[in-house]
Amino acid sequence: MRNVQRRQKLTFRKAAQPPAPPLGKKKLHEPTPLGSLVQEQIQKLGLEKKIKESQAVLIYKDVVGSQIAAISEAVGLHGGKLFVKVHSPTWKEELMFARHLIAEKINKELGAEVVKQVFLL
Repeated sequence: MRNVQRRQKLTFRKAAQPPAPPLGKKKLHEPTPLGSLVQEQIQKLGLEKKIKESQAVLIYKDVVGSQIAAISEAVGLHGGKLFVKVHSPTWKEELMFARHLIAEKINKELGAEVVKQVFLL
């Protein structure tokens, strides 16, 4: 009796599995690089602008150099306006003349016009 029950269970398990496709007719797809899948999702979700804005704040120190980075820091970017906190009034006055150059350098680095104005705080 037990052998009959075991055979029925085994038969049932085998019947529940889908049949394997014929060897010659299986269609293989080339693997898609993960980077391109991520980029595709970023575009679909419309996140490119936000990512570029975040990158602008992050690369500020590299773009302006170590001397200016030591006395200032980018604190945010909203609506094309980069807000930079300057720790010294003297340096703030000096940077007033270089604001457009900072914006140009950051935009060149990002490959897009992300920063339209630089506001010194």
